[in-house]
Amino acid sequence: MGHIYALVLAFLNTQESRSYLDQYLNYYLQRPDLYFDQSAALSAVAYLDKVNGTRVLDGHAPNWREFLRQRALEEKEKAIETAKMIELAVGKEEAKKYLENMSIRNFDSSKKSHVISTEVLGDLQGSEGAEANAPRRSGEI
Repeated sequence: MGHIYALVLAFLNTQESRSYLDQYLNYYLQRPDLYFDQSAALSAVAYLDKVNGTRVLDGHAPNWREFLRQRALEEKEKAIETAKMIELAVGKEEAKKYLENMSIRNFDSSKKSHVISTEVLGDLQGSEGAEANAPRRSGEI
């Protein structure tokens, strides 16, 4: 649902809506344990920066990178804990298969879930043109 709120706030493009997105990111990029709609909010801010000629996103880039790093560590820890339970229940070979599968899945899903981060960070580096302004997939800003 949060991606819809981010879309609406970007559509409104008022001082209050921009301020809310900024406050949201200031708080939730510091909380990788609370993974909600940070990427949608970043996309909304990237869009608003382009429309308004601002650079608000610049201030969030370091926190976004750290957020992604922390999320990856958290996912790795969860996979290891799950593998330990699998090993106790059905053996070491199944635990190894699970970890190999998780490694592939995490790579694929992180590639997918970080599409926005790549786009956002591309905006920070000054990518121009209609493609940089266009929504990437249905439901994205």
